[in-house]
Amino acid sequence: MYDHIDAALISAFVERWQPDTSSFHMPFGEMSILLHDVWQILRIPVDGDMVTADQGPLELQSCVMELFGLTRAELLVGHYSSDGVRAASVMEMCRGDRIPDTQARAWLWLMFGSTLFVENSGDRIRPACLLEVEDSADGASGFSWGSAALAYLYRHLGIASRGDCRQITGCLTLLQAWIYEYFPCFRPHREGVKVDPDVPRASMWPSIALEKTDDRLRLYRARIDRLTAHEVTWMPYGADAITSTPRTTYTGWIRYRDVIEPYMPRRCLRQLGCVQTIPMSILRPSKAVRPWSSLRYRVDVPDVMAIDCWSSFPEVACLTLSRYIPARTPWAFHDQYMHWYTLHSHPRLIQEISALAPTVHTRSNSEIWVSRLSNWGQNVLESLIRHDEEATTHHTQELEQIMGAWHLAK
Repeated sequence: MYDHIDAALISAFVERWQPDTSSFHMPFGEMSILLHDVWQILRIPVDGDMVTADQGPLELQSCVMELFGLTRAELLVGHYSSDGVRAASVMEMCRGDRIPDTQARAWLWLMFGSTLFVENSGDRIRPACLLEVEDSADGASGFSWGSAALAYLYRHLGIASRGDCRQITGCLTLLQAWIYEYFPCFRPHREGVKVDPDVPRASMWPSIALEKTDDRLRLYRARIDRLTAHEVTWMPYGADAITSTPRTTYTGWIRYRDVIEPYMPRRCLRQLGCVQTIPMSILRPSKAVRPWSSLRYRVDVPDVMAIDCWSSFPEVACLTLSRYIPARTPWAFHDQYMHWYTLHSHPRLIQEISALAPTVHTRSNSEIWVSRLSNWGQNVLESLIRHDEEATTHHTQELEQIMGAWHLAK
């Protein structure tokens, strides 16, 4: 999937991820990927059992050997490398006279490893997902793959936010489509392709290979720093999205094997149609080490705590939306919220931007840059009339910035 990911856009949002709150810290408050986003974008189940099975490498190798009828020597010599099986080997071993159930289990394994739980190995997938389909392919249907994929993405967003990290793994299709859903100014086109209600919304957005350049990253940074709450599509799936996905109001821990992450929709009430208030304290792990070095990143949460929270929904661990004020305007927040948020967060990355007055933009960036280009032309004309060489040089540099931003808006 990496050929179709906008690396600069992903990086700009990773810079705003705060793993303690499981949210992006934007200039106007917090936002996050919630469970109803996962359901709408990927159409994978968010209800079901947590994905908790976690075994050592020898047990997982045994699952692969049993699936394809291989000896350990055959597996290790021809197909296994660095705790993972080559994706090409899985496809090769599925050809021929394999029974349908074997092919189905192998396909699920390949699909999970190359879309939802992507790692940085490149051409290999780990055999962990075989644990849920060990008996038959039907065994996968009872698990909450949506919450598992989200927990996995949360964890790797946290790791990628460390100072020395140069890559990110997880389901980046989910992350990029989520950005398109909520932020029209970053969409590749004004409108996505219309899809049927039962089709994953990720298919709305075209896959375009974009340049991985520092200039594009800087433009994205500056654009996000200037974003206002008015530009966000707070309820992209309509008012009934929460009704169709009740589990999105769960509050507690989500899990994928040994990865356990806090899920706190109370911090993103505007995405649920309510006025944003000052949130309660964060869910704290038993131990967390989040240093500059991504290799030393570690978060520990008792397994029982996560399972108990998940299984007690909706009687317990449920966010009761009726206790909050419905938002008359999608971006509504409590009077004291922004004062509290500014004290406890870093709303902007570029410090100089804070001196600029916030502006309300249209739904697309294009009109903004056309206006700026027109104003630039008027300023250049006046400089030429005055024979002001210093101002003309400044306007030349300004044109380069405007054209770069215009290219990004297109």
